[in-house]
This record gives sequence, structure tokens and C-alpha cells, in this order.
Amino acid sequence: VWARGSTQRIGFAFSGQTNMTARVFWEKTGVASTYIGSVVVDPTINPGGNYGLSWTIPTDLPAGSDYKILVDLE
Repeated sequence: VWARGSTQRIGFAFSGQTNMTARVFWEKTGVASTYIGSVVVDPTINPGGNYGLSWTIPTDLPAGSDYKILVDLE
């Protein structure tokens, strides 16, 4: 459980094409996805393939157990 106002690290692994951007969103059932941030993913720079970003959860975000984190590669 992540508390509102806390800072959390969102991590993911990627291997494949170079110079892609991972856009990270949060989503709640019945609510449009909301952009959190983006990370450039490039296995030639980061051969381990582990990426991530920090996100401070808004204090006004309604409590719930139906949130998801989405990572979209472009």
C-alpha cells in the first residue's frame, strides 16, 4: 500500500530497441489515465535494462485499491 504524499520508485525492465521513451501513467477504474513522467530507455547506455522513476503520490488522490501503473513505450 502506498500512502498519499509518499514518494515511490516505479521500476521496470526493458531490453530491445534503442532510443525509446517509456511514458508512465497511473490509472484508476473508471478514470482516464494520468501521466506521471517519462524515461528514455536505451540498452546501449543501460545494458542491465532496469529503469525507473520516482513519483510523489498526490495528497488529494482518492484512496482505493483499484489503481494501476502503466508503462507505454514509444
